[in-house]
Amino acid sequence: MKATKPKTLIVYEDAREDLAQAARDMERLAEAAGAAVRLRTASTVTVSEVLASRLFVFGAHAPDSPSYAELRRLFRGINLAGRRAAFFGPPGSKGVAALKASLKDSDISLTGQDLDVGSGPAAVAAWFKTAMDF
Repeated sequence: MKATKPKTLIVYEDAREDLAQAARDMERLAEAAGAAVRLRTASTVTVSEVLASRLFVFGAHAPDSPSYAELRRLFRGINLAGRRAAFFGPPGSKGVAALKASLKDSDISLTGQDLDVGSGPAAVAAWFKTAMDF
């Protein structure tokens, strides 16, 4: 039986073009690898999309971004055991740190290093391929 790629949900903070560009690059890579992928701004993600996904890739900048408010609330009451999350943003992003903190009780596995979105397309590709592999 052939292994399948996980259902991937790529979410990025609204109104951040640097995060949006990296997210679009990741979406193309996931599609090329045959993964089922959804790309959403943080304010448009639905609970059903969260529940249907196995791998989450979150892009964030501002720790108090209103676009992530609903997801942060959702993470307080959901069990995401057996799922993984990876993060991208500017170096030292307090938004990434805030998202990680909001996920602490969800039992989700946090993966590797965070991606610096300013590191260029080749680095985005290499990082995302690592995040997709189990």
